Amino acid sequence: AVGDTTASWSELWLVEFPDADVLARQVGSSSFTTLLDATEAVEVIVASPPHPKVQKVIRLLNRFMPWLPKPKRGNDMPVEELQGGINPTEMQMQAFQAADQSRPVHMFNLLRFHERAQYENGDRGRSGQQAYEEGYGKVAVSCFLRLGGKIVATGRYRMTLVGAGGDPALGAWDEIAVVQYPNRPAFLHMLSNAKYVRALEHRHAGLAETQLWSTAPQAEYL
Repeated sequence: AVGDTTASWSELWLVEFPDADVLARQVGSSSFTTLLDATEAVEVIVASPPHPKVQKVIRLLNRFMPWLPKPKRGNDMPVEELQGGINPTEMQMQAFQAADQSRPVHMFNLLRFHERAQYENGDRGRSGQQAYEEGYGKVAVSCFLRLGGKIVATGRYRMTLVGAGGDPALGAWDEIAVVQYPNRPAFLHMLSNAKYVRALEHRHAGLAETQLWSTAPQAEYL
């Protein structure tokens, strides 16, 4: 949905391991070798989860925020926002809107922040991460949770363990986030909300690069 990609992926698996040793054993196992032999391309991205207290807050938000009034729908996302880079292109937006509109959708975000926020009038004393999370993230989370979405997973990017031409790509990203929407119209509803549109200033100031993958939850396979 956003960003360039060098491979067209068929599936995305989100797997939690108890520690790094278990992950290393899995990657070194015969079953993983079989997977590599059966696929054209594989990429394994490693991220560490948030503190347990933060995970508890996320569970509470997922549970209670959908009971609040839904944010108001506004106009379609301004055309000037559909210019690529950290935003979708018109082609990407059209493809997103042409897909099945009735099923839940997962949006998998890879995020890399500016070291200092890039506002038109300077950094305003904020890092890129602060601008994104405090100015934009809080508004976006409030919008999609009240629309019936939920935070599936979030974490700090650590390295690319498999793929990327063998490069661990230690600084490629800063965070990952996987968010579920009840359907694609809910995502488009959020993009039209006036408060969300105003918060895009902070997203632009904080975010240096992103990829946003639109995927189907596993329920589609059941």
